[in-house]
Amino acid sequence: MRKFRYPHQQLAFEELKRAIHQIEERIQTLDLAIEDAVKSWRFADVVDALRALRGVNTTIAATLAT
Repeated sequence: MRKFRYPHQQLAFEELKRAIHQIEERIQTLDLAIEDAVKSWRFADVVDALRALRGVNTTIAATLAT
């Protein structure tokens, strides 16, 4: 765990870490929602084909298929 010399620096660092953790949770929630939506979408086969490419996740594939 990172320790800073001054308490205000430590507080700023901990708040930044907390904000990053919350953003990561939101991204995960949105990714799951997109994956669920794609299952019944008319371009589901296109999304699956695009996901077979290296580096292409569901979000990128759904964006490209639109």
